[in-house]
Amino acid sequence: MAQAKFIDDNSFELTIQKTAANTPEIAKAILQAGAGVIADKMRENLVGILSKNATGQLVAAFGVTPVQRDIQMNFNVHLGFDGYHEPGHVPLPLLARTFESGAVTGGRYSVGQRGKRTKRKLNASDYWRAPTPFAKPAVEQTKQQARDAMDKAAQTEFEKLKEV
Repeated sequence: MAQAKFIDDNSFELTIQKTAANTPEIAKAILQAGAGVIADKMRENLVGILSKNATGQLVAAFGVTPVQRDIQMNFNVHLGFDGYHEPGHVPLPLLARTFESGAVTGGRYSVGQRGKRTKRKLNASDYWRAPTPFAKPAVEQTKQQARDAMDKAAQTEFEKLKEV
C-alpha cells in the first residue's frame, strides 16, 4: 500500500508562496549568471581571433541583453552585437557572422535553370574571410560551467527566500 505523509508545518507553504511570487526575479538572476559565464568566454575568444590592427569596436559592441519574457511567457536572454562599424557602416552583427562562419565571394548557392538554388562546393579560394568560430566553441566549452553558475545562483536565491 502507498503511504502519504503530510507535513503539518506552514514554513513549507510559505516558501512555495514566496517562490511563486518572486519567480521573475529568481529567473532573471539565474539566467544572468549563466549568460555571464558564456559571455566572458565568448569575449575572450573574440579578442583572440582579432588582428592587432583591429579597432576594438566589435569587442566593445558585444553584450548581454536584459532578461525578458516572450509571448509564451518564457524568459530569454541574448548575447550579441549592436551597432555599426564606423568606416564603412557595416552592421556589427553581420561582421561577427563573417568571423563565425566565413564570408564567400559570389555566395554559397548557385542558381540554375528555372531558379533552382543548389549549394555549391566551396574551395579555400572562394572565401575572402575564412571561418574562425568564436561563439560556438565558447558555448560548447562553458556549457557545464554556466549550468553550475546557474545552479549556484538558484541556491542563493532560494536561501534568500528562506531568510525572509
